[in-house]
Amino acid sequence: HAERMRKLHADPEFAKAHAERMRKLHADPEFAKANAERMRKLHADPEFAKASAARSAELMRKLNADPEFAKANAARAAERMRKRHADPEFAKANAARAAERMRKLHADKRGFEVPEHLYDLYQLARKNGFSPSEALNFAQREHQRLERGSA
Repeated sequence: HAERMRKLHADPEFAKAHAERMRKLHADPEFAKANAERMRKLHADPEFAKASAARSAELMRKLNADPEFAKANAARAAERMRKRHADPEFAKANAARAAERMRKLHADKRGFEVPEHLYDLYQLARKNGFSPSEALNFAQREHQRLERGSA
């Protein structure tokens, strides 16, 4: 099948008509939903997902070997990220993910994770000049004080 499609796509007229048919097909909400479900099921298989990632990585390596493609691809990615970061919902979710990564990073370094309910106190201490370790110590003491009070 793949070899036959390569031969057919060598004809610019066929390639253009096929691309248009595919655009129309993927614009159909029912097809898009069914296709998304099919792909979710395929990618749920770890072997398929691993092989698919390897194929994609190899294709991108080959494509990025062309400096013109690499430059255009980087520009598209930059524009996509500018649009995403301009979206307030994305910015909010991104900030939350960054805060969670930092919370875990500090927990790994110190052996103490700032509990979710004390994270605001940790951030306040940091904004008021506390070093990360001082802020974590403060949060730990506060956490212990609160636990003793509730016991």
